[in-house]
Amino acid sequence: LLIENPVQRLGATGAGE
Repeated sequence: LLIENPVQRLGATGAGE
């Protein structure tokens, strides 16, 4: 899921905050 959450971005995009 591409949600504006740091944890979700770690899993989805591999970038994270």
